[in-house]
Amino acid sequence: MKSLVCKTAAVITASLTIVGTFTGCKNDSNDEKSSKENTVSSVSYSYINTEFDSDDLEIGYDETSAVNIKLNKTSAEISGKGANTDGSVVTITDEGVYVVSGELSNGRLVVDAGKKKDIRIIFNGAKITCDDNAPLYIKQADKVIITLDENSENVLTDGASYLNDEDDSNVDGALFSRSDLTINGSGKLTVNANYKHGIVCK
Repeated sequence: MKSLVCKTAAVITASLTIVGTFTGCKNDSNDEKSSKENTVSSVSYSYINTEFDSDDLEIGYDETSAVNIKLNKTSAEISGKGANTDGSVVTITDEGVYVVSGELSNGRLVVDAGKKKDIRIIFNGAKITCDDNAPLYIKQADKVIITLDENSENVLTDGASYLNDEDDSNVDGALFSRSDLTINGSGKLTVNANYKHGIVCK
């Protein structure tokens, strides 16, 4: 089943398109039409912490100090410190603001910055496809805020099966986060979930 699963603090104020089936909420009414509509359009949440601070709603950023990550099909160009690339895998390793644009045809964006680091990722026309894993994997951070830049269209697409190693054996979503996650901004994010889930927050 492909679904939106949130199990920790998450605020979503952006335009999201999840391609797949949502987990529906049961409707005890005898009204068949109403029940069918609720099943299709509802999303089931296990737990949501609704206590947010001003950072969760902030969409502005300093372009002069941000690290630019330009995706180039099978590689990436990084201007600034705090991120590195190994072929088509881009890893953010330090606190900061990162502007991601361009396309990875079979690669990943990974956040592995330590438990006390806050990361802001600005999606400005980013398209990431990963055939055998989560195209966006937030492995470790205190909080990650994804801002969808104004008028930008962004896409995450996974494959039908994952090749996870032992440490990441339970990764099962196109956007998979082990940290608190906020998605905001006025841009658009389309998540094509072909394996299991669209967005998972642990």
